[in-house]
Amino acid sequence: MAITITNNSATIGVTEYFLFANSTTASYQTADAILQVFIDFVNMIAGDEYLVKIYEGADVTNARVLYSATRVGVQSELFVSPAFVVGNKYEVSVDKIAGTDRIILWSLRSVT
Repeated sequence: MAITITNNSATIGVTEYFLFANSTTASYQTADAILQVFIDFVNMIAGDEYLVKIYEGADVTNARVLYSATRVGVQSELFVSPAFVVGNKYEVSVDKIAGTDRIILWSLRSVT
């Protein structure tokens, strides 16, 4: 087993931003893994709202939303997703729903 930790950051705006791709265009992953996502929304203020989505497919044809969570206003704790067994077609995204574009920090952690 190998543990992979990918840390990065980006300014998130109104276009859905994909974390594995580090882009507004998805780059679906297919390596079998146990995935957990950590996001620091430390820069959010009152009136900001962001949506996190984890995509996965039941097969390699179509990725669907497996998990989603919304964060609203000032955040004093890390967002930590549940751990998921993935491998067919997965990606993680963040999208600004309301407020101002903010820099977010993230860590994608997987066991392969």
